[in-house]
Amino acid sequence: MRSDHVNTFFTEDVLDFPYRKIGRIEITGEPEVAPEYLFRKMQYEAWKRGANAVIEVQELRAFDEFNVNPVSGSLHTYTGIAVYVYEDASYIAQYGDNPDLSFVQMVENPARYFGTIKSEEAVQTALTLTYFGLILATELLDDDDDSCPSE
Repeated sequence: MRSDHVNTFFTEDVLDFPYRKIGRIEITGEPEVAPEYLFRKMQYEAWKRGANAVIEVQELRAFDEFNVNPVSGSLHTYTGIAVYVYEDASYIAQYGDNPDLSFVQMVENPARYFGTIKSEEAVQTALTLTYFGLILATELLDDDDDSCPSE
Protein backbone atom coordinates (compact mmCIF):
# COMPACT_ATOMS: atom_id res chain seq x y z
CA MET A 1 0.00 0.00 0.00
CA ARG A 2 1.34 3.42 -0.96
CA SER A 3 1.62 6.25 1.50
CA ASP A 4 -0.52 9.39 1.23
CA HIS A 5 2.60 11.58 1.49
CA VAL A 6 6.38 11.59 1.03
CA ASN A 7 8.36 13.76 3.45
CA THR A 8 11.82 14.96 2.49
CA PHE A 9 14.85 15.43 4.70
CA PHE A 10 18.05 17.06 3.48
CA THR A 11 21.59 15.95 4.31
CA GLU A 12 21.90 18.47 7.12
CA ASP A 13 18.62 17.44 8.82
CA VAL A 14 18.74 15.47 12.05
CA LEU A 15 17.03 12.11 11.63
CA ASP A 16 15.61 11.28 15.04
CA PHE A 17 13.24 8.53 13.97
CA PRO A 18 13.51 4.87 12.96
CA TYR A 19 13.29 3.95 9.29
CA ARG A 20 13.95 1.13 6.82
CA LYS A 21 15.97 1.88 3.69
CA ILE A 22 14.40 0.99 0.35
CA GLY A 23 16.94 2.28 -2.16
CA ARG A 24 18.92 5.17 -3.58
CA ILE A 25 17.28 7.60 -5.98
CA GLU A 26 18.97 9.92 -8.46
CA ILE A 27 17.01 12.20 -10.77
CA THR A 28 18.79 14.24 -13.45
CA GLY A 29 17.37 16.79 -15.86
CA GLU A 30 18.45 19.37 -18.38
CA PRO A 31 19.00 22.97 -17.22
CA GLU A 32 15.63 24.01 -18.72
CA VAL A 33 13.74 21.68 -16.38
CA ALA A 34 12.37 23.41 -13.31
CA PRO A 35 14.24 22.23 -10.19
CA GLU A 36 10.88 21.93 -8.43
CA TYR A 37 9.77 19.40 -11.05
CA LEU A 38 12.88 17.25 -10.50
CA PHE A 39 12.42 17.44 -6.74
CA ARG A 40 8.79 16.29 -7.11
CA LYS A 41 9.91 13.56 -9.52
CA MET A 42 12.23 12.25 -6.80
CA GLN A 43 9.29 12.12 -4.35
CA TYR A 44 7.21 10.37 -7.00
CA GLU A 45 9.81 7.67 -7.67
CA ALA A 46 10.16 7.04 -3.93
CA TRP A 47 6.37 6.89 -3.52
CA LYS A 48 6.03 4.34 -6.36
CA ARG A 49 8.40 2.06 -4.45
CA GLY A 50 6.48 2.24 -1.17
CA ALA A 51 8.51 4.94 0.58
CA ASN A 52 6.96 7.60 2.76
CA ALA A 53 10.12 9.71 2.99
CA VAL A 54 13.35 10.54 1.21
CA ILE A 55 16.38 11.21 3.39
CA GLU A 56 19.82 12.67 2.68
CA VAL A 57 18.37 14.75 -0.15
CA GLN A 58 20.86 16.95 -1.91
CA GLU A 59 21.05 18.91 -5.13
CA LEU A 60 24.18 18.33 -7.18
CA ARG A 61 25.19 20.97 -9.72
CA ALA A 62 28.39 22.28 -11.20
CA PHE A 63 29.39 25.62 -9.68
CA ASP A 64 31.84 28.34 -10.74
CA GLU A 65 35.40 28.56 -9.42
CA PHE A 66 34.15 30.46 -6.36
CA ASN A 67 31.55 27.76 -5.63
CA VAL A 68 28.83 30.41 -5.61
CA ASN A 69 26.94 30.43 -8.91
CA PRO A 70 25.74 27.40 -10.86
CA VAL A 71 27.54 26.95 -14.18
CA SER A 72 25.25 27.98 -17.02
CA GLY A 73 23.88 24.94 -18.82
CA SER A 74 24.78 22.47 -16.08
CA LEU A 75 22.46 19.57 -15.37
CA HIS A 76 20.25 19.52 -12.27
CA THR A 77 20.61 16.37 -10.20
CA TYR A 78 18.83 15.44 -6.99
CA THR A 79 19.87 12.42 -4.97
CA GLY A 80 18.44 10.82 -1.86
CA ILE A 81 17.53 7.55 -0.19
CA ALA A 82 13.95 6.31 -0.30
CA VAL A 83 12.90 5.04 3.13
CA TYR A 84 9.91 3.78 5.02
CA VAL A 85 9.59 5.75 8.27
CA TYR A 86 7.88 4.09 11.22
CA GLU A 87 5.46 6.92 11.96
CA ASP A 88 4.80 6.75 15.67
CA ALA A 89 3.08 9.43 17.77
CA SER A 90 6.27 11.44 18.33
CA TYR A 91 7.08 11.47 14.59
CA ILE A 92 3.55 12.64 13.75
CA ALA A 93 3.70 15.29 16.47
CA GLN A 94 6.97 16.65 15.05
CA TYR A 95 6.45 16.28 11.29
CA GLY A 96 2.67 16.05 10.94
CA ASP A 97 0.44 13.59 9.18
CA ASN A 98 -0.89 15.70 6.34
CA PRO A 99 -1.80 13.85 3.15
CA ASP A 100 -0.09 15.47 0.15
CA LEU A 101 0.14 13.73 -3.20
CA SER A 102 0.49 16.92 -5.26
CA PHE A 103 3.79 15.58 -6.64
CA VAL A 104 1.87 12.75 -8.35
CA GLN A 105 -0.25 15.18 -10.38
CA MET A 106 2.77 17.33 -11.22
CA VAL A 107 4.77 14.37 -12.55
CA GLU A 108 1.90 12.62 -14.32
CA ASN A 109 0.45 15.81 -15.85
CA PRO A 110 3.28 18.37 -16.13
CA ALA A 111 1.47 20.54 -18.70
CA ARG A 112 -1.10 21.43 -16.06
CA TYR A 113 1.67 22.98 -13.95
CA PHE A 114 3.84 24.43 -16.70
CA GLY A 115 1.08 25.92 -18.87
CA THR A 116 1.86 26.80 -22.45
CA ILE A 117 2.40 24.49 -25.42
CA LYS A 118 6.06 25.53 -25.58
CA SER A 119 6.47 24.62 -21.90
CA GLU A 120 4.66 21.34 -22.47
CA GLU A 121 7.08 20.42 -25.27
CA ALA A 122 10.06 21.35 -23.08
CA VAL A 123 8.68 19.29 -20.22
CA GLN A 124 8.06 16.26 -22.49
CA THR A 125 11.66 16.49 -23.72
CA ALA A 126 12.82 16.86 -20.15
CA LEU A 127 10.72 13.85 -19.12
CA THR A 128 12.48 11.74 -21.71
CA LEU A 129 15.89 12.97 -20.60
CA THR A 130 14.96 12.58 -16.95
CA TYR A 131 13.81 9.03 -17.60
CA PHE A 132 17.20 8.17 -19.06
CA GLY A 133 18.93 10.00 -16.22
CA LEU A 134 17.04 8.09 -13.52
CA ILE A 135 19.10 5.67 -11.53
CA LEU A 136 17.38 3.70 -8.84
CA ALA A 137 18.84 0.88 -6.82
CA THR A 138 16.72 -2.17 -7.47
CA GLU A 139 17.98 -4.32 -4.70
CA LEU A 140 17.04 -3.70 -1.13
CA LEU A 141 19.82 -2.57 1.12
CA ASP A 142 20.97 -4.95 3.80
CA ASP A 143 18.99 -4.97 7.01
CA ASP A 144 22.30 -4.15 8.69
CA ASP A 145 22.19 -0.78 6.93
CA ASP A 146 18.82 0.07 8.45
CA SER A 147 19.28 3.22 10.40
CA CYS A 148 17.66 3.95 13.67
CA PRO A 149 18.71 6.82 15.85
CA SER A 150 21.38 5.74 18.24
CA GLU A 151 20.75 6.30 21.88
